[in-house]
Formats: sequence, structure tokens, C-alpha cells
Amino acid sequence: MSQKKSGDQLIQKTLIDNSTYFSFKYTINEAQIDASLVYNMANFLESLVCAESIVLAPTSAWRPDQTDLLFKSGSVCSQYSFDNMDNDEISKTFVSSIESSLSDIEKRELGLPVGSSAKLITNVRNIFLDWRAKVSDDPQAFIDTYSGAVFFTDVGTSQFVASLGTDVSKSESIARHIAQYLLRTNVALEILDKEAGQCIAYHPHSHRAGFVFRKLSMQGKYAMSLASTILREAETEVTKKLEEKKAHSLASKFGAFQVTDPEMPLVLAVALSGASSPEEIIHRGLDLRNLEAAKRYRKWIAHLLSSIRDGDQDTHLEVEQELLEARRLLREELNALYGRRSASLLQRIASVAGAVDLEKLADVSARDFVLEAASEDIKGRPSIFAALERYRLKRKLALIITLGKQRRPIDNLNLLLEKVFKKRLSDDEKAKLSTMLKDQGRIIKDFSDFT
Repeated sequence: MSQKKSGDQLIQKTLIDNSTYFSFKYTINEAQIDASLVYNMANFLESLVCAESIVLAPTSAWRPDQTDLLFKSGSVCSQYSFDNMDNDEISKTFVSSIESSLSDIEKRELGLPVGSSAKLITNVRNIFLDWRAKVSDDPQAFIDTYSGAVFFTDVGTSQFVASLGTDVSKSESIARHIAQYLLRTNVALEILDKEAGQCIAYHPHSHRAGFVFRKLSMQGKYAMSLASTILREAETEVTKKLEEKKAHSLASKFGAFQVTDPEMPLVLAVALSGASSPEEIIHRGLDLRNLEAAKRYRKWIAHLLSSIRDGDQDTHLEVEQELLEARRLLREELNALYGRRSASLLQRIASVAGAVDLEKLADVSARDFVLEAASEDIKGRPSIFAALERYRLKRKLALIITLGKQRRPIDNLNLLLEKVFKKRLSDDEKAKLSTMLKDQGRIIKDFSDFT
């Protein structure tokens, strides 16, 4: 691809909430599951495989254990630190987040975690006005206030943050809890904006995801990484193909495919299928991350994002074309794995041979006509150049194709969870998870969102 200017290739980073990491570790260590925990586990595993680096949001209340496999030197996870920001940057980040929060509490369509009565909104507003004054006085001192626990979260994370002993306890007023929730969420979004030139992505915790997606949609912004967007597209295609299979299969009318689970994140499905206990999930995720196909995929995504950042309009058009070709190829590959397969060229020729007995054709001209038609069919195949381009693109997409092959059509989320955790999701929890995944998938429109 042509480049308007040369720049360093991006290191593709994903920002996640500390609560997402706490949720994931709680799920693994305590072998507990519910809709929120499974959703966070799915997003963490996906980030582990698809992002070059995972960055946790800043906080003074907790520091990662350097003996943690995911945080030890040279590993995938790190924590965003206020130490790398001067007072002016810290002040700007907090003030912008407070102003954004003051605007959010007036927008009912964003859906605050709990009600939005006039009195409650007034109380929340007063907290933010007080905080704005404190930030102006001493931005460094405000870091501890910002780092207070957020209790609008999943059960496991709530238990963990309560043990940290921050400025916020469960007994605080609802207004304070809402203010804390908004402040922490909007600081993450400020970091997303600050790092926009690095194309950093943000995967919010399950209890923030809906709010974040609604807010960004209203602002015409996007949090999902390009790597995850392509994966969401693949999952949508898999879901469609499996539903078509169930709808059109004669066997399904007699009870087949009834336990098939179309709506299941690919990385989660493959990680669970390769694990026999919760502890093995992390190792399975790291195994997937270290696949050569995964490394190529991350490198390709970084190259595309670098081209978007540094390239001119012609480069952007080339990126868009490559993404459209990738989308087309991915659909073909997934259709071959999950769909009702169309006949190959050899199968079509065999069909012709079966329909037309060449040996008994007395009319030589008729025989020549059939052979010429077969010859033209062969000539109509893609050129060597096109075939090489397809192979090149297929190598870049090999991770998703590999995941598609390992995610068996008959896999069912509850059966996989039962195998690993010895537990299933209740029908209500399964419905909640389905809604979360659909909301996440709904933000994926078209690859042109990135070009």
C-alpha cells in the first residue's frame, strides 16, 4: 500500500476496565459463572488473542501482582499509569470526564445504572461540581477519589473491590455510586480519545458496555478494535449459517441440532473446548495467542491501522478494498465450514459426465462442444495472480478460519461450561448473555466504518 508519510507501525492495544480483569480472575479462581462473568471472560480472552497489548485503566487502589502470568515482565497485560502524566494532563483528563458526566446525567436515553429522578440527578450534579473544584485545587490528590470502588458491577468484582478499602463503600448514597460509575467510565473514554492516534480500542465491563455503546453511538464514535470487528462479522456469519442449517435440515425436523448454540463468541468457544478446568482457560487463551496465525492476524491489523493513520485518500481506498475482499473471503470460508456446500468444479464436471455419456456420443461435433465447454470452465477460474492474492489474504485471516474450524457446529455453550466449570447458566442468565452479545454485535455495521 502507498503511504502518504512513513510512521511507526502501531502496537495494537486494547483498554479494559480493572473490573473486567477482576471478573475474569474471579471466574477462573472461584469457578463461578453467570451472564456477566461469561461475557467478561469472553471479552478478556478475545483481547488476549487479538490485541498485541492489554492495558488496564489507571487506579491507585490496586496494583497487579508481578507474579501473575498475565502481568509478569514481557507479558501481554500492563496498567495505564497516572505516573506518566503531568499535573496539567491529569487535571484535563479529570475535568473533561467530569464535564462529560454532568452532560450524561441529563440524557435519559443513555440509561443510568439506576433511576433518574430530579432529586437524584441534582445530588449527582452537586457531587461532580464539588469534584471539579477539588481537581482544580489538587489534581494529584483527586486520584484517590477517582480510584474509589464502583459497586455497579458483577458479584465477584463487587466482593473484590470491597476488600480494597477505597474511599467508597457499599453504604454510600446512590448518588455517590452513580457519580463514581460515571467518573470511572468517562475517564476510560477520555483515555480512548487521548490515544486515538494509536487506534486503541476499549472493551468495557459488562455493567458499563450498554452505557458506553449507547454514548459512543450518539457521538458517532467507535470503541471496538478492527480485529474484534472482523471477528464479530465472522460470528454473525456463523450464527446465520447455523440457523440456516437448523431451518433447512431434514434431520432437524426429527430432533437434530436442537442443542446447537449459534450465538457463541468464537474465541470463548475454542478456549472452553480445549480446557478441562477453569485454570486451563488462561493457558488455552495464551496458546491461541501464540499461534502463528494469531501473530499474522495482529500484524495485519496493525498494518491496516497504520495505513489509515499515515496514508492518503488513495491508501484509505486500498484499505477499504482489502477489507471488503477479506469480508468476501471470510464468508466463503465460513460457508464451506458451516453452510450448505455448493458443488466444486470437479463435482460439476463429474455431474456433466454423468448426465452426458461421452463414449456413446456418435456426433463428433457434440462431443467437441462438451469438451470445449469444460475447457472454457477451467479457463474461467481465477488467474494465478488472483489465486496468489487470495492465498495471501487467507493467510492473514487464518486465525479466524482456524477458530471457525475448531468451533464445532454442534458445540453448545452450556455443555462447554459444564465440562469446564461443572455448572450451567440458567435460562434467565443465558437470555441475559444473549442480549449482551447481540448488543455488542449490533454496533458492527460495515468495514467502511474504519476507512
